[in-house]
Amino acid sequence: MAELQGGISKKSPTNELEIIKQKRAALQKLVELTGTLNRLHQGLQSVILMGRSAARIPEKIVAKFKTLSEGLKNKPTDMIKNTLSSTEVKIQQSIKHVLEISQKSDALLEQQLGVTGTKLVDVLKEDYHEYVNDFKKKSQTSITLRIALKTRNESVNAFNLPVPESFIQQQVVSLNHKEKKCRAAVKKDMSSLQSDVEALMNREDCSEDIKKVLSEIKSDLEINTDHFNSGKAIDEMPMIYESIELSSAPLATEETKKPEEEEKEEAAKPVEQAVQTEKPIAPEKKQMGFFNHFWKWLNSSWKKKWKDIE
Repeated sequence: MAELQGGISKKSPTNELEIIKQKRAALQKLVELTGTLNRLHQGLQSVILMGRSAARIPEKIVAKFKTLSEGLKNKPTDMIKNTLSSTEVKIQQSIKHVLEISQKSDALLEQQLGVTGTKLVDVLKEDYHEYVNDFKKKSQTSITLRIALKTRNESVNAFNLPVPESFIQQQVVSLNHKEKKCRAAVKKDMSSLQSDVEALMNREDCSEDIKKVLSEIKSDLEINTDHFNSGKAIDEMPMIYESIELSSAPLATEETKKPEEEEKEEAAKPVEQAVQTEKPIAPEKKQMGFFNHFWKWLNSSWKKKWKDIE
């Protein structure tokens, strides 16, 4: 992972303050990327569970989601089933794009090994934060609904995984490894930035106005460092919500919905809200290799299943 440029050159305090602000913006982007990897990781883990029958979901997972399903006690069973169905249609539409993001993230991280400072921002031109967050919520909503139906002794079919479970498992392991690398870089870069701030504050030619701005940055870094060191979720770091504007438009274009599908979605909204109000936890034509198969599947219609790719 690229290190933010450390050390302060002998420029004017005003110029050095600008450098610190740029480095802080790059650090925010790095925190955002780490949070995105975490949400991808959690979302794909939930998709794996969705591919199993409700009876095969481990008890510790059931216990984790039971508190969320408590809010569904008064909801009719048919409404919960309709919500589960419409939620999983959306997940089915999203999963190709999510797996594509996890593949692209790999390439981006490799690029970042050779870039520094504000270049990090340029590398991350596409903002996946909101899209991935929505995917994680939907996949965890599905688990909650499945557990709620299980407690009512209702039969629920396993989610039809569009790719082999082993491939998704592989992505989960890979994302976990990347997230650890990013967390290590965040920790190192926060420490480096704190050193820069203190060095500038201690300079004799640093004005009181600049010291005031630096003091605020220092305080902000201390809060975020405490949050990070305590092991709390990185996508809940105060830094991430301060000056990062999230994209409001999804990256994937949804297929045109039929009127009856739209009606189902409207009817499902009360149940979705009840769940989400609480915090959830170019190949040769020979025998196709796995990654050629994967690439063809990614570029096909979302309705096309893994086994349909020849």
